[in-house]
Order: sequence, then C-alpha cells, then structure tokens
Amino acid sequence: MSHKKLKEIVESLVAIADSKKAEDLRSYFVSEKNWMTDYVVVIGVLNKIQAKAILIDIEKYISDLDNSDDLFNIARVSGTPQSGWLILDLNSIVVHFVDQEKRDFYNIDSLLELQGDVYHY
Repeated sequence: MSHKKLKEIVESLVAIADSKKAEDLRSYFVSEKNWMTDYVVVIGVLNKIQAKAILIDIEKYISDLDNSDDLFNIARVSGTPQSGWLILDLNSIVVHFVDQEKRDFYNIDSLLELQGDVYHY
C-alpha cells in the first residue's frame, strides 16, 4: 500500500478518535527506522468506556475499507480497555489507546519521537 494511502487512513483514524473526544492525538511515521510498521498512532483516552467506543468505531472503519491487498485482514487487539492501555495492530499501522497515567509513566511519546516524524492533531 502506498505511503499516501496509509497517511489517509491514519488521518481517518485520528478523525474518528477526535470525534469521540480523544485527547493528545499524535501519529508517528516510523518506517525509516522501524521495520515492523509504518505508522504508530497514539490516542489519549480518558476512561475505559471512551477507549472501547473509539476501538469499535475504528474496527468498523477498517472493516469497511477496500481490503483487496489484505493489509488489514487480521487486526489484532492486545490489552483491555480496563487496563489503561490497548493496542490495535493493523500491520502497517499500530494504534495505542492509552490513558494519561500510563502515557506519562512509560513516556511512549519520547520513544516514538526518536523513530521518525511526529504529527500532532
């Protein structure tokens, strides 16, 4: 899948999260230094209900995409909304749903900023 198409999908994921009032939305283009994925999206969530609602809408969006290249055919979810950190692995895009406590403790934004370009929304 082209970089342009992936960027469009990332922007759509961010828009979905923003429509659900997510906070501190960032995406990182990491493909130049990371062989496992092209983009990482970090979504700040306030609570488990919000995390689950955003996850459901993103999964619906992904399932509605033209998936002729099988890019997103096996989306994997790790963690639970109750844990404060949920990860949706879409192969070329990895989405983190994380509460502020976990985000600050693990300092994930600083780690990802070292990997590539960052986009704040």
